[in-house]
Amino acid sequence: MATVNVRFKDAGLVKLRGVLLELQVLDLTIGFQGDSGAQLYPETLVSVAQVALFQEYGTEDIPARSFLRKAVFSNRKAISAVARREVQAAVKGKKSPVEALSEIGQFAANKIVARIRSGNFKALAPSTIAKKGHSRPLIDSKLMMNSVSWAVRRFGEIEVQGFGK
Repeated sequence: MATVNVRFKDAGLVKLRGVLLELQVLDLTIGFQGDSGAQLYPETLVSVAQVALFQEYGTEDIPARSFLRKAVFSNRKAISAVARREVQAAVKGKKSPVEALSEIGQFAANKIVARIRSGNFKALAPSTIAKKGHSRPLIDSKLMMNSVSWAVRRFGEIEVQGFGK
């Protein structure tokens, strides 16, 4: 009777499977979340997240001034390239999946902040300009702009988070 010896050479498949399984349980969220999104504007009962929603989609009295969707849409190729690069780095073992998602989150949050800073939005009403003393939409106290954040969550719990710059 002949004996056959079989060798299994992993070639990184076990590690790749582990990275892919970890990516499945991680979520990346970008926007106005946690304590910074829950902060109330001075002298109001309105949170930063609510003001961001009102500005993004508009209300009966406020025109839509999309900063979040436009930032993501106008930078979709660059965000996709960063996502591809970062996930590849995680798959190759050069960084953890959490680190990869953190880089993607930081990049996208920075693009949102840059869109807010650009000031290219529907004009403020004359009454609003008189009240604020300037005509730049979305930038008053900078509270909303400084509250753009990202978070990597594992099973819903924040693992790491940061803010747009």
